[in-house]
Amino acid sequence: MVDLPESPDAMKRRFERDGCYFPLPVLTEAEAAECRAECEAFEREHPDHVGLYDMKANLLFPWIDRLIRKPGLTEGLAPLLGPDILCWGVGFRNKPADSKTYVGWHQDTPYIHIGPLLVTCWLALTPATEANGCLRVIPGSHKWPHLRHDEKDDPDSMLTRGHYIAEAFDDSGVIPVVLRPGEAAVIHYNIVHSSQTNRTKGRRMGMLIDCMPADSVKTGEREYATLIRGEDRWNNFEPDTPPKTAFGAAERENHRHSVEAMTADFYAGSDRTPESLTGKTRNVL
Repeated sequence: MVDLPESPDAMKRRFERDGCYFPLPVLTEAEAAECRAECEAFEREHPDHVGLYDMKANLLFPWIDRLIRKPGLTEGLAPLLGPDILCWGVGFRNKPADSKTYVGWHQDTPYIHIGPLLVTCWLALTPATEANGCLRVIPGSHKWPHLRHDEKDDPDSMLTRGHYIAEAFDDSGVIPVVLRPGEAAVIHYNIVHSSQTNRTKGRRMGMLIDCMPADSVKTGEREYATLIRGEDRWNNFEPDTPPKTAFGAAERENHRHSVEAMTADFYAGSDRTPESLTGKTRNVL
């Protein structure tokens, strides 16, 4: 059994009202430290392939595949998404100490054509604080329409396409999403969110775990996802192949194939090559 922060009904009401729910305990601090160690060991051993972490990292490493199936995550998401849950993919968002790296204000819905709902579970592997550039959200903005976005080639932007909201909006209700290692924030994919630079001497590390109800539908070509709770009676996504060997040849091929399907839509109209295919990173680590 998993101890939820509050009753399932209360969790659902808060998420539906605010478009976000936090803190959700997913890992212990010791488990979060183990995840950080795994991530940084790969960075040391394969510095030319770190960009592969950007999308679908759960297809490359068994430890990530195990993480997305942990009851702390799946049972914590169930009150918000229902009993049957798919994981679309996992990426990392790491900011070096004293860095200029940031995330501009944006919504995910202009680029993610899945409905009726997708959430990002932002899991802290290190403390996430205002000083080190934690996530910022505007509660209730998930009910706003899609705002106009533009794109720019900014080496300090963590966003895949460098996108940002290009029209005026009310940011007076912004709140910081402060988390301890092992805690997560679940955010609706239409919520307006951003993060500032890391002004501290320590690295800020987090995982993005994108999940959806299993009956979700994607417009356009079929993509891949991983069932992490319940059953999939709808078959709207092809099943991803779980990894057996860390960064193995078969795993890298499965990862490439799944990322190509994902980015064909996500990168439509862009002349950029996804770092999850090249292995090269946008930002200094």
